[in-house]
Amino acid sequence: MQKSAPQVIIGEPYEILNRLEHSPTAVKFYLQTIDPEALTSGNNPSGKAVVGETSSFQHPVLSVENLNVNIHRNKILTNTNFEIFPGEIHCLMGKNGSGKTTLLRTIMGVQNKSGGEIFLMGQNILDWSTYTRAKKIAYLPQDPNALLFAETVKDEFRITLENHKIEPQDHTKRIKSMLEDLDLYPKANDYPRDLSVGERQRTALGSVTVINQPIIMLDEPTRGLDFEAKRKIQNLLVRWKERGASILLVTHDVEWIYEFADRISIMESGKIINSGKPLDVLSQSDIFIPLVYTFLTG
Repeated sequence: MQKSAPQVIIGEPYEILNRLEHSPTAVKFYLQTIDPEALTSGNNPSGKAVVGETSSFQHPVLSVENLNVNIHRNKILTNTNFEIFPGEIHCLMGKNGSGKTTLLRTIMGVQNKSGGEIFLMGQNILDWSTYTRAKKIAYLPQDPNALLFAETVKDEFRITLENHKIEPQDHTKRIKSMLEDLDLYPKANDYPRDLSVGERQRTALGSVTVINQPIIMLDEPTRGLDFEAKRKIQNLLVRWKERGASILLVTHDVEWIYEFADRISIMESGKIINSGKPLDVLSQSDIFIPLVYTFLTG
């Protein structure tokens, strides 16, 4: 039986990642696989990469190789290696001080590295500014209040769109879509700091993701939230994953993340010491196995 030809998608790497549906049998050759015939057939006047779904292997959308970070002569990250794949929710866990937040800050360019490489969709971003990285990576730090300074919720989103030079005619549609996605439409004209803890968290999250980056990094997004607020964040992240986003979460909330994470990595003393499916990784951790046992036997 003749095999069907692979689907061909043409565009920039981040556009391709957003358009391809997440599939365990799909591959995202967003840089390496180029079809010369398609490039010269007249069907691709742009000359951009041509991508086909052809195997079960996936290239990472973000990778860190032998990353080293020293702060005040202290080694925080030591030859750290880490990968995020297209359309996955990846959780980073470990004791306080193990280097989780430093890893996220270094990926964003907020923290300087002393060695190693960071690749975004196959491209080395060593020389990229934090502003440039923020066009492809949304980053929510631990304190959402640090990001809230506008007079209204919708203005928080508008300021981000203006800072990233999104066409003004697109603002209204993007803001409305984000308000609905975050379940904040009734709060659009409210002062952000008057909102509940969960609403402030979602407002801050919207302010960093309103330009629709393909990668989202969240540092302790459920800290201080009640069950219902956590559930809203979880449902939101799952929806974004289904749309093609790759999501990296730092959390200590085992019961919460166990429900929907695709992969968990454990960090210790500045290194990734284990990575894999949630139950496999957590059941091998002296720190987390008691918590897993508690909620599984409930």
